Amino acid sequence: MMHQIYSCSDENIEVFTTVIPSK
Repeated sequence: MMHQIYSCSDENIEVFTTVIPSK
């Protein structure tokens, strides 16, 4: 899942940024 979220997309980056603080 992390690989898919780490796509070269601004929208995907926003989701990834929300997952980092969640950790």
